[in-house]
Amino acid sequence: MLHKTCQRRREFASPPDRGDASRLRCGSLWLCLIAATTAAPWRAEAQGGSPFQLTAKTTASADLPPMTMGGYCPVALRLRGTWEPGDPRLAAEFDGRQYLLSGPRELTIFAASPQRFVPTLGGDCIVTFAESGRRVPGRLDEGIVFRDRIFLFSTADAHARFEAEPGAFADADLFAGGVCPVTLTTSGAAMPGDPKTGITFANGLRFRFVDAAARRAFLQQPAAYVPAELQAAARGKPAASPADAPRSGRRVAGAADPADLPRDPAGAANPGAEGQAAGADRRVGGTLSAAEPLLNGYCPVTIWTRPDNMWIRGQYAQRCEIDGMVFLPAGLGERQQFEADPALFIPALGGDCVVTYVDTGRRVKGSVYHTVVDKGAHRLYLCADAAAKQKLSEDPTRYADADVAAGGMCVVTRRDAGVSQPGSPLTSVWFEGERYYFVGKEQRAKFLAAPETYSAPIADE
Repeated sequence: MLHKTCQRRREFASPPDRGDASRLRCGSLWLCLIAATTAAPWRAEAQGGSPFQLTAKTTASADLPPMTMGGYCPVALRLRGTWEPGDPRLAAEFDGRQYLLSGPRELTIFAASPQRFVPTLGGDCIVTFAESGRRVPGRLDEGIVFRDRIFLFSTADAHARFEAEPGAFADADLFAGGVCPVTLTTSGAAMPGDPKTGITFANGLRFRFVDAAARRAFLQQPAAYVPAELQAAARGKPAASPADAPRSGRRVAGAADPADLPRDPAGAANPGAEGQAAGADRRVGGTLSAAEPLLNGYCPVTIWTRPDNMWIRGQYAQRCEIDGMVFLPAGLGERQQFEADPALFIPALGGDCVVTYVDTGRRVKGSVYHTVVDKGAHRLYLCADAAAKQKLSEDPTRYADADVAAGGMCVVTRRDAGVSQPGSPLTSVWFEGERYYFVGKEQRAKFLAAPETYSAPIADE
């Protein structure tokens, strides 16, 4: 008999034999659907590996991470309530564990928001972990969906104890009880994190942050904020250093010579040597440092090229990464357009709300449901809510250039000739979270060759 404390939960039956598919057996109290929290997998280049990457079909079995959920598709289970065997050719790795998806659509859905579908603690028993700190795999025939999360238990007794008192166990995987690790490390302040900023890292543990800026800092360098014993639990493979990254580790998004762009969808982007524009660091069958796909996984290019059908779902196989952001173009052609000039397609402030940033200084994620498009400047703004969208529309002068460096003046002519000239939004570069405008292609090329020189403050400023 189900307990009242588990109202937001579904109990699922044992998985069928391979080749069969059965519906979840639901208890008398149905799951109350809650909007899923969109959370980003971590990004690391210097230490550790990405928790999210494709595993090639030809990868040796000894090199693969542990299989989770017995090879059944987590997307099918979560969305349709069916046990569907995953396809070994459609394997994705998240937080050091391997998941098999049942089809290309399920792979794309999983890629856009993996934390919505992976089981709690990567499938280990949350009750055993809460009581002893030990990691014991859960059983597929002892599981429930509670608060939109999949829980697997090691024994029937652990399952029953969770149902009797879910509040004692459900958040046992939350680092420091939800305290932001960034503020805790930098200032010693134990500030509670916002659930909307959550990510999963270090073998299934959840982290929360006070705002989007703190989360970005963590994604850039998780080793600075995660205790050593938890770093050892992150079982990703070492990430290769991008050949196109400046020595400081900072990345530039500008224009690459189309002749340098890849033509093979399975190849790695290689826009050139150090100092050139950074393109996509995409490696199928290798390591991909990834964050949450921007634009909810919609293609950043078709928003501008297909006015009759702007919002097209991107494809995971075409994913691109730049400056810690991940984009999913709709196809090879869109990916090549994005890589040729990514600054044209990156939303203002990297997808954060410019109104909230100008008014409060906080970085808050914008929504694709509250967008403002400036076709003249080729800029897309994601606002936090309808009120912010209205403020931006009524006073664009105050908010529109929140991420534009040097007031929109060309930093190259300013440094080289001492002349302040306004740059053009159509001749721009994205560098370190800011957008730089230039008077022409020559000046942009100079910036791309030496971004640290031209982005540095001038003495008399």
